[in-house]
This record gives sequence, C-alpha cells and structure tokens, in this order.
Amino acid sequence: MQECTPRVVLLDFDGTVVDTMEWYADAASRIIEEVAGIPREEARRLYLATAGRPFREQLRLMGLRGEALEAAASRFEEEKRAMLRRVTLSPEVERFAARAREMGLQVFLSTNNECSVVSSNPQLTRVFDGVLCHDPETGMGKGEPHVKALGAMLGVRRCEILFIGDSDYDIELHAPLGVTPIRTRGLWRPGEAERLLEKIGELLDDP
Repeated sequence: MQECTPRVVLLDFDGTVVDTMEWYADAASRIIEEVAGIPREEARRLYLATAGRPFREQLRLMGLRGEALEAAASRFEEEKRAMLRRVTLSPEVERFAARAREMGLQVFLSTNNECSVVSSNPQLTRVFDGVLCHDPETGMGKGEPHVKALGAMLGVRRCEILFIGDSDYDIELHAPLGVTPIRTRGLWRPGEAERLLEKIGELLDDP
C-alpha cells in the first residue's frame, strides 16, 4: 500500500486562526434582532449553534428568507469586512505557519467568509500559501469544494491533507472526506500551536 504522508495543512479561519467568534456573535445577533425581530440572546444562541457555515445558510436555518435574509447578510458582511481589515494575526499563528513549512508542509486557509471579506486583509496572503473562501455564486466553500479545489491545485491526495478546525461542524464536515481532521481550541491560545505541531510531527513520522 502506498504511504500517505501529510503534505498540506488546511486551517479553518474564525475560531481557529483568529479569535473572532464572540465579536461575530455580538454583531450577528444585533443585526438579526433589528432585521428579523428575533430576540438578541436567542439570535446569538442560534448563531453560535450553526457556526462554521456560510452566514446565509445560518440565516436560513434561523428561518430568514428573501429581503430579510439579504439585508441581514449584507450588513453582516460589511461589518466583517471592516473588522477583518483591522485583525492582526497573533505571533503564535505566524510561528505555526513558519514551523509547518519547515516541516515540509504547505499551509492554506479554508473559510466560509465571502471572498470579498477575507481579501480585505493582505496579511493573510503574506502568512499563508493560499486562502480558500466562500463564493455564493459558484457554491465554493468549506468541505468538499475546498478539498477538491486543493487537490486540483496542488496535485495532493485527500489523505495528504490535514484539516484543523475548532467547531463540531468543522470536524463533522471533514471527517467523511478522506482528510485527517484535528480539533483545536484556537491557535492563538498559549501552547496550542506547539501541541498541534507535535501532533503533526507524529503523523509525519508515522504515516
């Protein structure tokens, strides 16, 4: 049987690379309350329960449709765009990416943030080898579309991809795809990057 050694690390973004989930939950719950009348605490609970999905899909799961859905999505995307322009990656994240490259791996981001949102932060393309984002027009997004695109782009097999994410949704989405999913509490947390690098080292030593 041909060995399958990891060649690529595919990182979730929100909650994994940047500590944005609480800010997003605050902004989303305020907007949803104003647009759809769902009480803020309930909207916040629903947002966090569906985290990791494209925001429009989250809104559909909350029962929003039509103009209300588009109004909420547009406002949220604009606020995210402004926020991500100001986001700075922690030194732990930058060190993780550098160390992973020293181990012979390429490091990509996978996010269900819209492409227009993540492109507002040039630091991402400096630190990572590529950013895979969400395009509602084509259906590009986390999971199968990003894994398939990465394979076509780099010529890697699915078993050569490690996916790192922080949510149940992330792990459940990627576990059936033939990649190796790894759960994290967030790369910015003290000691977490080292723990993950040690885990990756073990996988490289024992494919």
